[in-house]
Amino acid sequence: RAREQALLRIHAQMEKKLNEEHEALLKAQEMEQTVHERAHNFLAEKEEALKEQKEQWTKNFEQETQEHDKDLENLSKDRAQAQQDLKEYQDKHEEEEALHKAKESEMRNAVLIEKQRREQLQRMADAVLFLQEEGRKYMER
Repeated sequence: RAREQALLRIHAQMEKKLNEEHEALLKAQEMEQTVHERAHNFLAEKEEALKEQKEQWTKNFEQETQEHDKDLENLSKDRAQAQQDLKEYQDKHEEEEALHKAKESEMRNAVLIEKQRREQLQRMADAVLFLQEEGRKYMER
């Protein structure tokens, strides 16, 4: 009987020990499950936030790309217009320069003609004086 009691006590102690281990394992399993769920929820939230961030970045990229394309197009138009204006100004400048050179040449010719006319008048006056002097000399003889 004592032996039976001793075996029952040993059995009860082992059962208690096994129950405690079982409870500890259940608590550990529950903690692991909680940690797993929290980690899963955290990662799901992080994934969602990153997806939203990616969408925002994509939207911003597309918007900025469109703005830059518009800016590039406007700059190209402005450049083409500026080149056309420059060409017109260069043509106008060349035309004015040619006109100025023509006027300068015309003025030079007019000055030269006037000089030649004065020289001609001077030669004629000299010839008249020569003829008058020769005429007087002839009359005196």
